[in-house]
Amino acid sequence: MLSFHFRWLDPLGIIGGYWWVGPDGESKVLFLQPGQYANSGSMTKGGETGRPWFGQRDQKKVPLRIQTGKANVDFTDKLIALEKDNYPYDFTVLSWSLWDNNPLDADVPYAVQAWNTKYAYPKIRICGGHEIMSMIEEKYGKDLPVVKGDYTEYWTDGLGTAARLTAMNRNAKERVSQAETLWSMLADGNAAPREEFDEAWKYILLGSEHTWCFENPAEPFFQDAIWKVKQSYFHEAEDRSIQVLDEALAPATDKSNGGLGPKEGPSNGGIAVFNTHTWKQGGVVTLSPAESMKGDQVVDDQGNTVPSQRLSTGELLFLADEVPALGSAHYRVVEGTSPAQGTCKIQGTTLENEFLQVKIDEKTGNIVSLQRKGDTYNYIDPSVDGGANSFAWLPANKDLPQADTVQAISVVENGPLVVELRIDSKAKGCRSVSRSVRLVAGLPWVEISNVVDKLPWLEKDGIHFGFGFHVPQSTTRVDIPWDVMEVEKDQWKQGNRNWLTLQRWLDVSNETHGVTWCSLDAPLFEYGNRLANIALGWGGKGPWAKTLPPSSTIYSWVMNNHWHTNFPTTQEGPVTFRYRLYPHLNFDIVESNRFGLEQSQPLVHVTADKDPKLTPLLSVDNEQVYATILKSTGQDQELIVRLRSLSDKEEPVSLSYPGKQPSRVSLCRLEEIPGEEIRGAFSMKPYGQVTLKIEFKE
Repeated sequence: MLSFHFRWLDPLGIIGGYWWVGPDGESKVLFLQPGQYANSGSMTKGGETGRPWFGQRDQKKVPLRIQTGKANVDFTDKLIALEKDNYPYDFTVLSWSLWDNNPLDADVPYAVQAWNTKYAYPKIRICGGHEIMSMIEEKYGKDLPVVKGDYTEYWTDGLGTAARLTAMNRNAKERVSQAETLWSMLADGNAAPREEFDEAWKYILLGSEHTWCFENPAEPFFQDAIWKVKQSYFHEAEDRSIQVLDEALAPATDKSNGGLGPKEGPSNGGIAVFNTHTWKQGGVVTLSPAESMKGDQVVDDQGNTVPSQRLSTGELLFLADEVPALGSAHYRVVEGTSPAQGTCKIQGTTLENEFLQVKIDEKTGNIVSLQRKGDTYNYIDPSVDGGANSFAWLPANKDLPQADTVQAISVVENGPLVVELRIDSKAKGCRSVSRSVRLVAGLPWVEISNVVDKLPWLEKDGIHFGFGFHVPQSTTRVDIPWDVMEVEKDQWKQGNRNWLTLQRWLDVSNETHGVTWCSLDAPLFEYGNRLANIALGWGGKGPWAKTLPPSSTIYSWVMNNHWHTNFPTTQEGPVTFRYRLYPHLNFDIVESNRFGLEQSQPLVHVTADKDPKLTPLLSVDNEQVYATILKSTGQDQELIVRLRSLSDKEEPVSLSYPGKQPSRVSLCRLEEIPGEEIRGAFSMKPYGQVTLKIEFKE
């Protein structure tokens, strides 16, 4: 499949490498796609050997190397084909691998030596990736083609085969990011435990890495052994993310007197709240029963009562006012009942607060109306699947979606600060499905929490949640790492259009109305229709979409078992999928990006008797620019800060330091290696990034 797609670009010379330019028009990576799997033809030899390294339970039977006495390194037919295609370079790259995860082929060096001794041309060199790419850059770098845009890869479908673990890893990633920032905010310049942070990141990466299971996931011994190790990466990542967050928050906490102290611990009901973003942030703080045992009332540092509500779960939720950028606020749980503060109410299956009205259909449980108060415009298109947040089970390779059957709709929270309805359903392929819709007073968005309790079916199937928005002639913009991609417009012709992935948010909007949609737990989505329903095995078979017609419908593709190798064949048990819907007027990239980040990285709290009264480490003077990374190094009084611009034009930026002043600010052009010193304001390229090393005096 990849070979076919990349061959399409041969007339441009892409097969010999190209510069992939970033959104700032300046940063770039050298990309080379040599061709298909083992394009040297080496897998023929691998098959002839019977793969003796593969499927051996007795390690003594696994050969350290493969040596048969021959290796076919005659590639003249490939060179002739390249010449016929007017290939412009004097090299070609051929990968040699006997199969996946194989031992070294010990015959190759001797075969290459024999070829080079016998023939003057072409010469064969055994090289590593660094040597190959360095040669291409040095010899052809100025003449290589330049491409922009999003590749939109194909191998992301596996993220839906173990949805609970994928969600776990997405949240661990956000937790470690916030822990990095919190350490810098609270550690008073002390060096970070870099090894602990790096290990957390390592396990996050090991979890997300492509291969999850045995080549034949139906074979019990190897599948169970490999899957056990793979699952451990996700759990280790979660445990380590919680650990580094606890360590980062520790300076704000109090000494415990154990059994000699009060039953609620030393905090005396105090709650320190932290904002890890470079702009002001307010929002909800949810306390466990243990954190809020003193009472149901919450006061701020001035003794003023703030809105709170004891939830049906036993948790206490309160609304924090705007917490300063990279700063803190302090609240206290006190005796008494929650005040009747808030504008939320439920009437039948309609939820309201001061900003929004949400109507749910009694028969389907879908959202059929979403309106901003004072406006009759409905952001939902009920003609699409009967409304938004619709459930569908889909058998593989058949366009036969089956909706759930509603069993009950119940009030979970009745206000006045929080209202929530839960729709309980039966659905094919599942033990049960529940969909909860919540509004919070003071917040202009809808919170959705869907729980799918999946049955461990071997039948190829998928679970999709649909969101049809009433936004005619819309543009869909997708948050991806370091960029915002417009569907279809920014996608390469070779890219995948049957399913896509987002980082935190996407936005569907026209010139007057739009919705920013966040998917906190499930990264896969489909655009316009349920196009990911392909399970046809090897060879790239399937109805692959070549273009995506404009649409205002999004499907969250949360579960599947479509691919037949390297991924689990089933998944079982309840998994939660959370969404946020923010209806707005015209699109504002800063507003949407902040919304997405605040949902993924919300206010962080810890029980603390004393107010930390943090002074922000730094301040960014341009709202188009924000810090994506703020972390302490392994040395005292050092920070790494990465800034990102959301602007389509060059932006001036100044950093100020409300607390201690830095002794030096350096620009890091390569990795986190400090280069030239920056004094005063500096400029950022459109959609650009800047990495800084900030050093403070001891």
